[in-house]
Amino acid sequence: MGCPADPDVSPGVAGLTQVLPFDPSFKSAVVRAHGGSAGAAASVAATLGKPEHAAELDELKIRSEKGFLDALPLARAAAHEIAARVTEGRAALDEAKAARARGDTAGASKLEDRATTAFERAAELQKNAMTSITSSAHADAAYGLGVQYAFHKALRVELGKENAGELTATEKKSREDVDRCAPQQITVRG
Repeated sequence: MGCPADPDVSPGVAGLTQVLPFDPSFKSAVVRAHGGSAGAAASVAATLGKPEHAAELDELKIRSEKGFLDALPLARAAAHEIAARVTEGRAALDEAKAARARGDTAGASKLEDRATTAFERAAELQKNAMTSITSSAHADAAYGLGVQYAFHKALRVELGKENAGELTATEKKSREDVDRCAPQQITVRG
């Protein structure tokens, strides 16, 4: 990958996710969140896959890596608490399913409400953790996807679905790519 130019590209988020180097679990999560976007994903992939769009794709990759790197410390700091709420919500849903199987509709409803509250709290914790970079994430889709990816990866590590070494390797590669493409400082002596 070369260092990017400065293109003017604003593809659909789900489509953009499919062409950037994110792991399959993140790509699936974004597609689920943006239902009905398979056509946009295919269109973006086809367009950015063309040789004449290589510079745009490189730029989008770097933007997403910058978002990932900017958000990663925030994601790591918040992941434990977010994971606790997600785990609480999942446990409540499992209990609700068991309650429904026993015929305890009222108990199941209460447990489902508890699960909803836990998931809402997890989302609120993530939103609060991202406050300092929210405007940047909203202004640039690729950067914003990188931000979301940082939280996705940190949470997967915290939930035991991914090895911490994978996150470290992703961080290292992103840092190398961004550093390689960062403008060089020139010292003028006179």
